[in-house]
Amino acid sequence: MRALPVRPEPLWRTDFRQRIAVSLWFVPTIFAAASIAVANLTIWLDAQVDAPIGIRPDMVSDPGSAATFAAAIAAATLAFVAVVFATTLVAIQLAASQYSPRTVRIFVASLHGVVRLMRVQYLLEAIATESRQAIGENFPPASAYVDAEPPLPDPSPCRLCYTGPSGVITAADLGGLAELGRQNQC
Repeated sequence: MRALPVRPEPLWRTDFRQRIAVSLWFVPTIFAAASIAVANLTIWLDAQVDAPIGIRPDMVSDPGSAATFAAAIAAATLAFVAVVFATTLVAIQLAASQYSPRTVRIFVASLHGVVRLMRVQYLLEAIATESRQAIGENFPPASAYVDAEPPLPDPSPCRLCYTGPSGVITAADLGGLAELGRQNQC
């Protein structure tokens, strides 16, 4: 009887598999990438549905429901962050016996930096910086504007009254409104 040839698995593959098995960040990274893919998929699906937001029966259209949904997501995210921090601290504590106290201090200083960045003033500063950058990119500079004469006052102003059903404005066609005003010399 002849033995079948044995092909040992390459060492790099075994090493890679072991590194993944003990990694704290592999599964969260996979979930982060999957969430980005799902977000892009939902944005694409939302673009394919050609109905106003309030008319979609299968989607949340009530602002209160949307706020509750966002609060639940925020609470789940904070719980996940707390678990990650706790796991990281336990890992640092267990590894402290292998390192010198000076080395462990580096890990705790990096964790302190992450917690410091979660403070309100740093978050507001980051949001303000990103907002200023977005405004600078999306609006023309002050030198691009030209002075215009103010419109003449209307000698006989009109009052518009809406007689339709009451509701909430969810979207406005600004281009269409501007064109309608231009056609009526408003």
